[in-house]
Amino acid sequence: MLALNDFVIEEIMPWGLVSDRVLSETAGTFAEWFKGRAMCIQGPMRYRLRRNHGLSQYAPKKAWCCWENAQSLAQWNAPRVECWDGIVIAKRNPRGCGHGWNRIAGEWVDRTWSDGVEYHGLHVPHAHLNRIMAVKGVASPLVWYLWAMETGLIDGPDIPFSRERYAHIGYAA
Repeated sequence: MLALNDFVIEEIMPWGLVSDRVLSETAGTFAEWFKGRAMCIQGPMRYRLRRNHGLSQYAPKKAWCCWENAQSLAQWNAPRVECWDGIVIAKRNPRGCGHGWNRIAGEWVDRTWSDGVEYHGLHVPHAHLNRIMAVKGVASPLVWYLWAMETGLIDGPDIPFSRERYAHIGYAA
């Protein structure tokens, strides 16, 4: 298992969707939380869906749109398809980068890349996936939202940030 550095973990924070100040001030806390909870899965994963997966709808697979691929497949085929979010270390990117993938009937599936070597991530429950997507309306890294909800930073993706809400995790005005 390769060691994840905080810089790579910061790539899965929702830059541009949440205040950059909030993200930069919470990056270290989030990185520690992620490293303590992320599951390591050895690749490569299955690249194509099996016919016997029996999914009613197939999300279109788009190159370089991993979060959209993973999230739409999970939403359209809940609860049979799980959405996973985190970091992939691949032959094309040995440093690692943010990534999304799925688990279908116990089998790991990465519909975007076929050369993933090691995956570090967390399962995004359907209730959280649907709530975040309904508010944000875009495919993006979701793991940060799980951390923010767990730590009390936000009640959900639609709740605005305030100094009082995240003082307990070291926010500096």
